Amino acid sequence: MSAACTAAIAAAIAVLVAVTAAAELNDARSGSFVFSRVLAAASSSGRGCFKRTAGRGVGTTLSACPDSAPHNEAGLCYSACPDGYTGVGPLCFPGCPDGFTDIGAFCQKPPPYGRGSGYAWDPFKDGVNLNLDGAVERCNSDSGGDGACETCLAMAYPKCAPSFQAFGCNMCSPECPDGGVDTGSGCAKDTVNRTVSAMVCEPGQEQDGLLCYPQCDGGSSGIGPLCWQGSCESDAEHSTDCGPFCARSSEDCAFLTAELAKLGWDTTQAGISGVACAAASAATLGAAAMCWATIGAGAAGDVAGAWHFLMVTMDGMCASA
Repeated sequence: MSAACTAAIAAAIAVLVAVTAAAELNDARSGSFVFSRVLAAASSSGRGCFKRTAGRGVGTTLSACPDSAPHNEAGLCYSACPDGYTGVGPLCFPGCPDGFTDIGAFCQKPPPYGRGSGYAWDPFKDGVNLNLDGAVERCNSDSGGDGACETCLAMAYPKCAPSFQAFGCNMCSPECPDGGVDTGSGCAKDTVNRTVSAMVCEPGQEQDGLLCYPQCDGGSSGIGPLCWQGSCESDAEHSTDCGPFCARSSEDCAFLTAELAKLGWDTTQAGISGVACAAASAATLGAAAMCWATIGAGAAGDVAGAWHFLMVTMDGMCASA
């Protein structure tokens, strides 16, 4: 080994000794010397190992809609509307007939038309018959023949044209389309409800929380930005699956889980710190610095406790398949 290489290793070990000793002096929970824990880690007597991980990116936001609700509107997904209907939020509205003005949830009618002043009972023409038969006959005669007129109150009027309906007695207003509600000057549109759904990940991605990540390969499982080794069978000494770890036994798994909770870490933080500190055990200056950075960021201030967990309680990275 060259003198330069030996000097670099010695310098890295010196850094580890210094920072671990400083952390231990600030740790009121224990009087033991952390560097002795680092040496103990080399004996591979820990309770578990870190599952191997691979990064899969920082994640992207949800951007796709499910097949059952394929229409994206303002970040929500809606099912398709029936033919002839247009979706607005959770409702589908039909269009308006020709001649009507579409004003969103309503169709504004074209102008009505008048049907005259009507035909009243005429004592000089109808005699003593106190009914409107004579008035209807006169109206029919002037309006195209039998059946052309109808009565309203005490008068006879020509019937409204097709697609029109009587409005009062002497006006004809356009009829509303099927399902519409007549408001006088317009028609409230018929509505159909449609299904609303949250956005999902693009094909080939999987969702974790509110982010999407590429699916993991080779039987590994994804948690956040990491793909975790899927099985502990490849590590003979640590064959018990324990979330982000492989443990020696179920009892060791329970212990590791409790220790992880004490440190305030989630599985992603534990995985990143485990990778960094497994590399630091090789005593390279860069890996040691990375290890300490991840410990300081994720251990709620308990640096010495985190170092002990990573370097003594654990046996580094699990064996690969």
